[in-house]
Amino acid sequence: PSRGEQEGDTTMSDDRALRSWVSDQLHALVGFAEGSLAAYVVALGKKASNPSALAQQLVAQGLPSSGATKSFAADLMGRLPGRAGGKAKAGGGVSEQKKDEREAAQAAERNRKYAMLEEDDEEEAADAVKKPSKEERKAGKAADKAERKEEKRSAKQMRKAGA
Repeated sequence: PSRGEQEGDTTMSDDRALRSWVSDQLHALVGFAEGSLAAYVVALGKKASNPSALAQQLVAQGLPSSGATKSFAADLMGRLPGRAGGKAKAGGGVSEQKKDEREAAQAAERNRKYAMLEEDDEEEAADAVKKPSKEERKAGKAADKAERKEEKRSAKQMRKAGA
């Protein structure tokens, strides 16, 4: 498999491992867990700006308001991809936008270096592929006719010699 496929597989397995970990933690906190609930909590974590905001959202969704919930929120924020020690990913999103803007500016700069062809260049190109004049075409046709006539005569002589 290619490197890109391996990275994609790693990301998917990391995501599964994260959901499994969240599911285990939810089971410990509330006594049950379900795949869709774990995925929802992961999504909340990705949107949250910090661990305490996530903890508040979890409490609002029915988890107990306890140190265990706050600890779970902090652990989850630390495990999410693109987060370092629970720091918000919003900065990463902004830098991604800045990166896109920078690439667009570079592309625009490259495009400014291109110029339209001037009419003189087109006329010169047309002159280089000039059509033959009427006299030249007539002369070419006459030469072709004479050549065909000569070929017929040669073929007739070959047949006579062979017979």
